[in-house]
Amino acid sequence: MELKSLFSLNETDYLTIFENTQEEIHIHELVHDRDNKVIDFAFKYINPASTLNSTASKEKIIGKRASEIYKSPRAIADYVKAANEIIRTQKSKKFETYFESLNKHFAVSAFFLNGLFVTVGRDISEQKEAENQIMIQAEILSEVRDAVIAVDDANHITYWNKGAEDLYGFKSEEILGKIFSDVVNYRWLNVEDRKNAHQRLKTIGKWHGENLSTKKNGEEIYVESSIHAFKDDKGNYIGTISVIHDLTEPVHIKQALEKNYNRLQEAQRIGHIGNWEWDIPSNVITLSEGMYQIYGINSSNLVKYDTILNMILPEDQDIVNYNLEKALRERKPFKYEIKIRRQDGNIRIISCRGEVVTDFAGHPLNIICVEQDITERKEIEYALGEAKNELETKVKRRTKELKEANERLQRELEERKITENKLKKSQKNLKSLIEELKRSNEELQQFAYVSSHDLQEPLRTITSFTQLIERRYKDKLDSDADEFIEYIVDAAKRMQTLINDLLNYSRVATRGKDFELTNTEEILENTKFNLYASIKENSAQITHENLPKIMADKRQMIQLFQNLIGNAIKFKKPDEPPKIHIKARKDKNRNEHVFSVHDNGIGMDPQYAERIFIIFQRLHTQDEYEGTGIGLAVSKRIVERHGGHIWVESEPGAGSTFYFTLPKS
Repeated sequence: MELKSLFSLNETDYLTIFENTQEEIHIHELVHDRDNKVIDFAFKYINPASTLNSTASKEKIIGKRASEIYKSPRAIADYVKAANEIIRTQKSKKFETYFESLNKHFAVSAFFLNGLFVTVGRDISEQKEAENQIMIQAEILSEVRDAVIAVDDANHITYWNKGAEDLYGFKSEEILGKIFSDVVNYRWLNVEDRKNAHQRLKTIGKWHGENLSTKKNGEEIYVESSIHAFKDDKGNYIGTISVIHDLTEPVHIKQALEKNYNRLQEAQRIGHIGNWEWDIPSNVITLSEGMYQIYGINSSNLVKYDTILNMILPEDQDIVNYNLEKALRERKPFKYEIKIRRQDGNIRIISCRGEVVTDFAGHPLNIICVEQDITERKEIEYALGEAKNELETKVKRRTKELKEANERLQRELEERKITENKLKKSQKNLKSLIEELKRSNEELQQFAYVSSHDLQEPLRTITSFTQLIERRYKDKLDSDADEFIEYIVDAAKRMQTLINDLLNYSRVATRGKDFELTNTEEILENTKFNLYASIKENSAQITHENLPKIMADKRQMIQLFQNLIGNAIKFKKPDEPPKIHIKARKDKNRNEHVFSVHDNGIGMDPQYAERIFIIFQRLHTQDEYEGTGIGLAVSKRIVERHGGHIWVESEPGAGSTFYFTLPKS
């Protein structure tokens, strides 16, 4: 349809505008449903700028409905909605729509003219694409972990991303528009940095460097900044954008490393420790300050491998060569001890530990070794060894004497049994023999007590040397030295325990108290209190039934229960906590109480049921379970002093039950 047929002659001005404008103009006739709602529209006119001209001839478009021409339901819906709204409000309508079939965005102005629906459209696809790119870039900047901050020529903040929020603690809504220097306090590391930054921004438009800054909470942080200046087309400064990276943690790590390095150097000086690194290709050795002190070398001299090797005593040079060659061949750590002759003639003993460093192909690059002057430690070890040998000799001698005394006593007891019937005939002879046995027993106890007491003297020597080493060299030597100290301390403790146990064994008969009425449950509570740490550490469960009152030496009863319960905890199964149950029953026939202490421990072979009550007899090594082998022997003596006897029933893996009897009166 011709455009002039749509309008009267006095509207001919539209003709020229519609035909010559670059915007797309369409004139439509509306299509209504039964409720008079617009549901479609038919084309009456399209101007030459219309995109539809590229899809079909004008003759094929005029008269057709939009639903027949457009394959864009969304756009048709936008046009129909606008038409209905114009009818309702009697006002023109502007909106944006998207044509899927054309892949184009349009800004549309719609109105009615002479009863016809007129739309003026403008292709805004490029604008939309630009907006999308801006949104994408803004989204990327918002997700950058570093702070991105933009300011204008007046230093007002115009952009503040999430990274800036996280770094400084200010939200963008509370910071935009404010002057940057009023919010973020920059402190330059030195005056030259500030001058340099302003000069570079002025000349080349960018600067990169480090400085200090302050967060919202007042915390000072180290930052790395990259600042870019922006100018307009006329060269006028319009602002800057800064990318700021938090360096606080790396700076603190660097400071900590420097501090630790200084501490290491000081520790090496105090502990006579040094380290060296041998660069194999160049045959150059780099020494720490401690190495120069150990070897007495001038630190200003260039040191090579041969320099160090020539200071080693000839008889020890093969040790060095062997270990280094083996390490290079097998790529394994090495350790050895050598003697060196310093330039001042002083001979020192050196402990060496090191390893080979290889490249990605396994070829050796260098050797790193830590050395320590252990001369004084070796001298002390020799003195301790002499003291140890002396102590062992005395222990063996005293043990032999004690064994002979026990055998002598045993023979006397056997002789007493043989002559017992004869002695019954003579009360006088019986009394004399009893007195003799009593005297012999007291002498034996006194002998054991004196022997144990005499062992204290060499033990004090070891203890003194041990304490001297511990105070002077603890944590200043290598791990072997600390281990040796631990061995000595442990040996001294075990010897002290052995002597104390031996004294306790000798005192059972000589230092016992008179029997008195004693509550066994009270004894058990005292025992649990004494073993509190062991019970808690091993999660031990101790239960008991009603226990009787007995006539006994209370202190020795506590020792008896402590030995039996302590053994039950010590010899527990590794995969379950110890469970210990104590009970007592009356034996009317024998007029005595029978006590039992049952546990769920590792148990033992029944063939050892008597052996365990013999002094110094152990079923396990010291490494497996600590102890002296005296505890059960002491327990037996306590029970026998109270007129009872003790025995054990056990099977491997099935726990043990210790029984002992005590007279009712």
